[in-house]
Amino acid sequence: AFPPPPPGVLPPSATSPAALPAAAHPFRSPASMGPLLRFGGMLAPSRSSSGRGGWLWTGSVLVSAPVGTPTPTLVLFDPPENDASAAAAPVLVDSYGGWSYYRFELVLATGAATRAVEYAVTGSTVAADKRFQFFVPGSGEDASAAFWTCNGFGEDMDLGKVANEFHGIQPLWKDLLRRHKEKPFH
Repeated sequence: AFPPPPPGVLPPSATSPAALPAAAHPFRSPASMGPLLRFGGMLAPSRSSSGRGGWLWTGSVLVSAPVGTPTPTLVLFDPPENDASAAAAPVLVDSYGGWSYYRFELVLATGAATRAVEYAVTGSTVAADKRFQFFVPGSGEDASAAFWTCNGFGEDMDLGKVANEFHGIQPLWKDLLRRHKEKPFH
């Protein structure tokens, strides 16, 4: 749950955050962010009736949609199946400031090698008509992950020095993209 908003943010007549107009809360519009992909972990192999089993990659996708619009759907384009399939039904996490937030749980079997998985979201103004991609590692492959914090720079950094000596934050992101092309992060 979200912490209570600062005094004066909620109009006295508001009884539910979902009833608030978008301008009544301190967040920027969710129409400019997401979907957000989360890696959940790897589940140990299990044996199927065929006697074969493999590791399972788990994660979720968080999407937003205006309150009152149809519930979004998530479609996976997973190479082993070579076709599109719907993900698990979305879970409504919360509604706030005129927006609803939905989580789609993902569970994908690993294969012999790293593979790209694409997905699309329908019914979300954020992700309409776009395809997104992430990578699932192969069984037995080492983890390969990336994350960032503060773009590598903190509030106490001299922005002139960052611009002149480091050429802004671009080297950080260019290096991350270069490494991802060499060996995908998953």
